[in-house]
Amino acid sequence: MKPMALATLTAAVSAGAVISAWTYPRWRDDQALQQIVGPDGRVRAAGWGRLLKPADRPRCERLAEPINALLNAGSDDALRDAADALEPVGLWGWGRQPDPLICRELSLRAHRGNETDQLICAEALLDCPLTLEPAVVLPLVRQLLESPSKQVRERAFAGVCLWAGRDRAHLLATLRIEDDSLKRLSLLAQSWGSRHAGVPRRMATPDRQTELRRVLADPRLDPRHRRRAAWRCADPGGQDVIDLLKEDPTQSDGTVYATVLVAERFLPRLDAAALAESWIRDFNDDRKRAGALLAMLLGVHADLLERAYELENVAAVRTAQRLALHALDRPVESDDPLEFAYRILYRAGGEFDPDTALCLLASGYRPVLKLLTTQPRVADGPIFGEAARRRAWLIERFAPQWHEEAGLPSANDAAAIRLHFDDLNALRLLTQRRMSFDETTRTFISREPRVS
Repeated sequence: MKPMALATLTAAVSAGAVISAWTYPRWRDDQALQQIVGPDGRVRAAGWGRLLKPADRPRCERLAEPINALLNAGSDDALRDAADALEPVGLWGWGRQPDPLICRELSLRAHRGNETDQLICAEALLDCPLTLEPAVVLPLVRQLLESPSKQVRERAFAGVCLWAGRDRAHLLATLRIEDDSLKRLSLLAQSWGSRHAGVPRRMATPDRQTELRRVLADPRLDPRHRRRAAWRCADPGGQDVIDLLKEDPTQSDGTVYATVLVAERFLPRLDAAALAESWIRDFNDDRKRAGALLAMLLGVHADLLERAYELENVAAVRTAQRLALHALDRPVESDDPLEFAYRILYRAGGEFDPDTALCLLASGYRPVLKLLTTQPRVADGPIFGEAARRRAWLIERFAPQWHEEAGLPSANDAAAIRLHFDDLNALRLLTQRRMSFDETTRTFISREPRVS
């Protein structure tokens, strides 16, 4: 063969190899796209096997638009397979697929009667777009409320409340609800939709204010009672508060959140910051814990707190310091700070640790709001009342609009306390998704206007 002909042949072969190397993967992608909407389940699985190889995840993300288009015109089985394939790798859900496609998938799951599918549907409703029309959401909820699973029914009702908000709370009256607890919750939620400006919070009368100031000023009384009096005082008096803050900072359960909240509310900011510093440097372990939490709420002394953490050897103090540093955006240790906080948040019997809850709330961690509106799980009596008060304190500090509208729980009436928290829970469900976290004040503020 002549040299020129050999060179030409070599070039042609090389060009063919290049073209083949470029076009073959695209051909395989096109083949896989057709497979995922095919009539045979094994063929669909082979298509997803191609599109979801670990090394090829970018391919699947790149092909999201044609995948969604094919699924939109494809069969119900293909749609369910797609959701099952893409959801575990974080490539399926609201914001990734068009809303109508997700709604179609959820409708299929809701009507299957399978508890697993219905739970998936109910979970998806918890964060569905608030812009979805009632004609889309309500049929899904009605189907799920007929589920034999109590868990499915409860989550579906929570989802519709979170979607509805106060301005659409009247739509809850169109749902058929068999569970007595959900009927009660529905009626309370509907009432929040029609309340003009909420229920004015119960303020202490002038005579009661005099009694509260007397309790606060009496050094012979238990500091826990004096802190409670201070919190309810409209004007507790600066020196009385200063004297109170010199006492043992712990509550009956060993927590320090109440002392920290009193200090933050009633001391001038510079004085509160100075007190936080002195507590961090104190030899008393309880004051060290209080200093860490007070510094966190004020957003100060992060460097000092980090040095204190490095030198500390008492586990309870290190825990408070670590949680506070996380809220100050100065995490320590290598493990997930939220996972660490959740490990110590819950107590035996279903109650929660208010110091830990305070730190998570100060970080803007929204799921903790549910704990604040949940009825105490302890038996009626002094411990029950204390559990109710800790919720009320944290609500007043971190969700002030809820406090302004729902008021305070009755002091000694267990039945009234339970109704109060049922009412608050209904308000939370209607407003929580419309709340934003203000990092300056470290409070959750509703963006939804009150119904008038």
